[in-house]
Amino acid sequence: MPRAASPGAQFADIVKGQHKPAVGPAEGTATGDDWRLRAVQPDETAEGVVHERADQLAILNRELHEKSETTSRLVKLGELLQACVTFPEAFSVVGTAMTEFLGGLSGSVHLTSASRNLVEEMAHWGDVRSSVNQFAPEDCWALRRGQEHVVGPGLLTPRCAHITENGNKGYVCMPLAAQGETLGIMHLCEPNAAEKPQWLTERQQILRGVVDTLALALANLRLRETLRQQSIRDPNTGLFNRRYLEETSSRELRRMERSSQPLAVIMLDVDHFKQFNDTFGHEAGDLVLKQVAATLIEHARDSDVVSRYGGEEFALVMPGCSLEEGAQRAETLRQAIKHLHLAHRGRTLGTVTASFGVAAYPEHGTGWAEITNAADHAQYDAKAEGRDRVVVARSTPPGERPAIQLVPSAKAGTEVKG
Repeated sequence: MPRAASPGAQFADIVKGQHKPAVGPAEGTATGDDWRLRAVQPDETAEGVVHERADQLAILNRELHEKSETTSRLVKLGELLQACVTFPEAFSVVGTAMTEFLGGLSGSVHLTSASRNLVEEMAHWGDVRSSVNQFAPEDCWALRRGQEHVVGPGLLTPRCAHITENGNKGYVCMPLAAQGETLGIMHLCEPNAAEKPQWLTERQQILRGVVDTLALALANLRLRETLRQQSIRDPNTGLFNRRYLEETSSRELRRMERSSQPLAVIMLDVDHFKQFNDTFGHEAGDLVLKQVAATLIEHARDSDVVSRYGGEEFALVMPGCSLEEGAQRAETLRQAIKHLHLAHRGRTLGTVTASFGVAAYPEHGTGWAEITNAADHAQYDAKAEGRDRVVVARSTPPGERPAIQLVPSAKAGTEVKG
């Protein structure tokens, strides 16, 4: 058995660097230096994780800040749109706001008409016009399918018929739908879609918010407009009602007074209407009123106010029209109504005639009541003198009933009596 080295020999070996412990650490076991290295590594790893998490947090903070700003802008857009009282106002706001929301994209908003047979551009922004102004609903795949339709490089989807631009541009049509109704579309164009394949994806969230906000605002505006029209329109003829006529005409009279312009008023009443109703029935009577109303609208100017004054009585207010011009307009209307050829359920309804009274500012007063009373008296006189004629009220001193003035008939050898 070999003898263990003496302590002196072991010391000499250590000095020479040749000593090997009889019993050393097992293979794979860390030495003191290894433990010191391993003690440092966790700290360095943790520091790297902290930096990585800090970067991620900074990115999240930026995203949250951007989303917060986007949300604030959407809320502001919604508030502005809700404050609009007409469609032109709303589309003016949209045209201005879209440049900020969708920088780099050109686009337009198209609204479907009440008759559902036409889609018309209402707002546009950007340098590229990639859609026609007006088109049929079936020309847009988004309206056909009721969902977003994207066209662009590498996509096999069909191009909408209303798109005019070709090449490598990208397009999207997004339906504006709210409260169960599709009101139109928002159409967008990305000129550099070939170089920006993610042009739509990166804007998807903000686009969705803009479309939803705009659709809801337009739906509310349309509902508001519908309710307003119901409050100022006669449901049978579609003409303005008496309430609207009186409110509007008083303002028009003041406006004419400030600008030293005349204003004429025509009152007319369908002759023998009760007898007509009793003979042919109420449906035929409604048809007569609708046709008379259509005739008045056909001969009216954009500035005229045409209304159903009550029953079978109608009124026209014509700003800027003199008494003489008013009488001529009344005679034209009298002849047009008399030449109507009406039939109901296979029965010819015969000739329809009306009696007219004409008055004007300033000849017959400076107030709305004075002028309409003068026109009303002249109309009654036309009835009393045989109907189917035009009577113009004369100027009279205050407090006296307006006299009447005969208006020559367009037919030679005859005259219209008051």
